[in-house]
Amino acid sequence: MIEEHYPGVKVDSYVIMPDHVHLLVSIEKCFVTNNNTQSTVARIIHAVKALTTKEIGETIWQLDFYDVIAETEEEFLKLDDYIYNNPASWLDKEEQEPYIV
Repeated sequence: MIEEHYPGVKVDSYVIMPDHVHLLVSIEKCFVTNNNTQSTVARIIHAVKALTTKEIGETIWQLDFYDVIAETEEEFLKLDDYIYNNPASWLDKEEQEPYIV
């Protein structure tokens, strides 16, 4: 969904947890949309929330989000590893089933 609407933005990894979502995206090239607005993380997240709300017919999202910018390959790999291992951490803490897509 993101890559179709935002050329130059790549979804590297994600996990859907029972009460939150982790999403790792790379903005490979900056672009300008049809209405002359530049792509930003905030605009991309807003679009994801809007599209999923429209698809399911109700909102499930909090108003805000928390973002982290990986400035090095090492930071990027740590974030990717965190996303990959987060379901196991959740199970250890909550003993609930994650929803991995």
